[in-house]
Amino acid sequence: MNRSERGALLLFAAAIVAVLAVGSTIWSTVARAQGVPPTRLGINLNSPAFWMESRSYTNLAVYAHPNTQLPGQGYKKIEPQQVGPGGWPSKLPAGATATVDLFYPLDAKPGQVVRCTWQGQAKAWAADDIRMLTSGPNMFEFAFTREGRNAIRGTTAKPPRATMWFGDVVDTVSDVDCREADRPRDQVFDPAFVRSLAPFRVVRFMEWMNVNGQRPFSAANDAGSTMPRNYMNSATVRDMMALVRQANVDPWFALPYDSTDDYIRSFAQRVHDTLPPGRTVYVEIGNEAWHGGFFTGQRAMADGKAAGLGRYPYEGQLMQYALRAKRLASIWSRVFADRPRDLVRVYSGNLNYLQSLEIIEQNDVAPSIDAIAVAPYFGEKVFPKDPKLPRPGIDQAFVQLDKEVDATVAQIGKAKAVADRLGKRLIAYEGGAHLLIAYDVPLLDRMNHDPRMADAYTKLLTGWAREAGDVFAIYSLVGGSGAQGGFGLRDYDGAPLSESPKARAVEAFAKSHAPGK
Repeated sequence: MNRSERGALLLFAAAIVAVLAVGSTIWSTVARAQGVPPTRLGINLNSPAFWMESRSYTNLAVYAHPNTQLPGQGYKKIEPQQVGPGGWPSKLPAGATATVDLFYPLDAKPGQVVRCTWQGQAKAWAADDIRMLTSGPNMFEFAFTREGRNAIRGTTAKPPRATMWFGDVVDTVSDVDCREADRPRDQVFDPAFVRSLAPFRVVRFMEWMNVNGQRPFSAANDAGSTMPRNYMNSATVRDMMALVRQANVDPWFALPYDSTDDYIRSFAQRVHDTLPPGRTVYVEIGNEAWHGGFFTGQRAMADGKAAGLGRYPYEGQLMQYALRAKRLASIWSRVFADRPRDLVRVYSGNLNYLQSLEIIEQNDVAPSIDAIAVAPYFGEKVFPKDPKLPRPGIDQAFVQLDKEVDATVAQIGKAKAVADRLGKRLIAYEGGAHLLIAYDVPLLDRMNHDPRMADAYTKLLTGWAREAGDVFAIYSLVGGSGAQGGFGLRDYDGAPLSESPKARAVEAFAKSHAPGK
């Protein structure tokens, strides 16, 4: 064999080796990707409340629960018999007044005019950091006298407030609406809020539905007109589906654990009838049934004991929740019988306690479930709960935080194996940083704004994409640091990315993992 033939043979052999190497890499990548769908980011919305740092509704009046004031008796929560079907004051005792805390826009400017309207026979006016301008039949206008809360952030100034008052309530007040005078009457949601949902494909309405509260549930509540959104009422199906259409997202509903079959059926039918073509609906019963600190877990344990389920109370709690999930799924399945591909029936469990995932193998629950949901949090163990114990400095804390991300990703892999064995999707109903330092909020705030927090979120989401893929609904959209934690991607509406490392990482990840809305 001459030199040229030998050279050609070597080149051919090298080419074969290269092809095999490339093929091996491709095959390895394909094999690794089997069963790991593309990641689709979701977000948990914050509860509409006048004290929150997020304005979702344009109507400033729907953020609070009305209170009453009786002559000489001070303020107290309004009594059920003093509330009409829409949640507003009705037939108050003589001399009584009712108050409604309005949402004071974070970007409010002095002189900005707000128009309030309502239906029903009653007098109404506004007070606190406002100046009354004009009034007429069932309307008045006022102007803000202080800057919004963003302007005083970081100072000791008392937050501005605006309160609407009702007196001489002869019949039922309804359709209360307060908004900037230049905003159209048919604008349900704040445009900036809708724009903030652009990076996300799924919106979880758990807090909008007050699933952790104990409100009375009936189909009428979700069919009514404009009503206050608070711990006594959930957002209406109509409003939530309107946001789904406007933001172009898939809805994820968490119906209260003690919902009646009629309520579940009515809710499902409204969603079915208004869900746009091509959209998918995720649905679960309750919230964190494995957690004894929430209403769902407490009721599930009590019901499990009463039914004699499980070898011990906690197992009975999980089994009872599984049966409720099965019941919910059966009702939604019948409603969506004509479009089953658009429905995802969710069973939620504890990422760090795999028994909560495996329990669906009992009582023939597994065939009724499409997806197992977990909450990939990290950071809860970085700081001791006892303030008397030594705690790490910020640099040491981030080293520990990085290790916790690794541990969380490892648990994601184990949960994915369980889901695969059961033939179910693995999705995340919540997730993100779970730092709790109630005794040192300034340290928590420093960590939430440190650039290294962006690295932690990127590492978590990259690990999720590698180990599980599919939907990851981050908790939550907005919320600053406080004694109860600091879970928000941003501290407040409109906070710049330069001050929001979590949001910076999430939005960058969303751009690089965009399967399309």
